[in-house]
Amino acid sequence: GVVNTISMKAPFLGTKDRVVDFDGDPKPGVWNYMGVMSSLDHGDVIGIPSANVIAPEGFDSLASFYLYLCDLVTGLPPR
Repeated sequence: GVVNTISMKAPFLGTKDRVVDFDGDPKPGVWNYMGVMSSLDHGDVIGIPSANVIAPEGFDSLASFYLYLCDLVTGLPPR
């Protein structure tokens, strides 16, 4: 669902979870904050693109961004 910018970072109320800024190497056991995608809105990110979708900064398409996220997740060590 859609959440405000503060809530998208990580849960804050009633938790002691740690948040770290993502540096390209995901840290297990903490929230890895990846920042705000100012060129996209929520519809773009979930696959309901407008006529003028712009790829996230550093990517040539929205699909390449999703493949990057898949590689990050599958590369995490087992817990």
